[in-house]
Amino acid sequence: MLNDQTIQELLPLYARGEVSEQQGREVDEWICRSTANRKMAEQYFRLEQLYSLAEASEKADTDNALHAIHSRMRQTRTRNALGWLKLAAAILSIPLLISTIWLSSEIRKQDSLPPVQIKSTVGMTTSTTLPDGTKVWLNSNSTLSYPIRFGSTREVTLDGEAYFDVAKDNGRKFIVSTGNMQVEVTGTEFDVEAYSDRGPEVRTTLVSGSVLLHCINAEGRIRTVQMSPGEQFCYNSETFKLSRRNIDGPGVTAWKDGKTILENTSLEDALRAIGNRFNIEFLVRNQALLSNRYTGTFSGQTLDVVLEHFKRTTKIHFDTDLKGADPDNISGRQVIIVY
Repeated sequence: MLNDQTIQELLPLYARGEVSEQQGREVDEWICRSTANRKMAEQYFRLEQLYSLAEASEKADTDNALHAIHSRMRQTRTRNALGWLKLAAAILSIPLLISTIWLSSEIRKQDSLPPVQIKSTVGMTTSTTLPDGTKVWLNSNSTLSYPIRFGSTREVTLDGEAYFDVAKDNGRKFIVSTGNMQVEVTGTEFDVEAYSDRGPEVRTTLVSGSVLLHCINAEGRIRTVQMSPGEQFCYNSETFKLSRRNIDGPGVTAWKDGKTILENTSLEDALRAIGNRFNIEFLVRNQALLSNRYTGTFSGQTLDVVLEHFKRTTKIHFDTDLKGADPDNISGRQVIIVY
């Protein structure tokens, strides 16, 4: 039985009819499970249909051109060589013009189509491959939007957290927009965390390569910072502050492999990682606890098991009683009090 992540990776191949019979049956069953699954599959079918139409049109235009030339040759065999060249050029130009007009029309249609939107459900991660070959992993409760076809730049919009393995394309920049900040790259691996319903902070962690951060400073001007591997920048869109720190180990990006890795990690960062994974809001009553450090790895455990581990190894307690927890919480996520 294939898991959700594997099936989603098979969707582009499924749309092209390039999966085995067994894989096809499992994808069919997955599509029928929910409306969200069906809509995701429809997006891949729509993309494949557009690409197939363009290829079919190009082939049809070529066949028509050859047929027209052969027909004319049979009718006017007495024309001289120069005349044939002029005639052939004229006949060829007609289907080529039609092809150009048709393809231009299709491009305009594609540009006017709504963007493709990939969503990951609560408690699940999703992976996909963009039209340019860039691989993307979405963390729990995240949304990625991108056009059916990229133009002179490759720009995507993120709400949530995603890990990007960007395909190299020296002629086109790859840009991740979060609403409050832009990350610009040409070919690299990095993580962006930008949940719109979890406050004004956007965190960017660079794994390899080089990226440029574009954000607005307190004077209203655009500030650009170049990152190096192993760095994490945190930008607050309300205070306009940009902070930097070094990140060691795979903890920040372990979520894409279904793990939560804590390596001498502060409670603040540990709760952030757990909250992102399970779509939970933690409210810490005792702020002194935030500096406590923890080490451990969680893979596949439920939220209850993870919290029980903290209870047994530390003096931390958790309470799901929401009375007076957070009157400003409008995200709809479960709130857990930490004390």
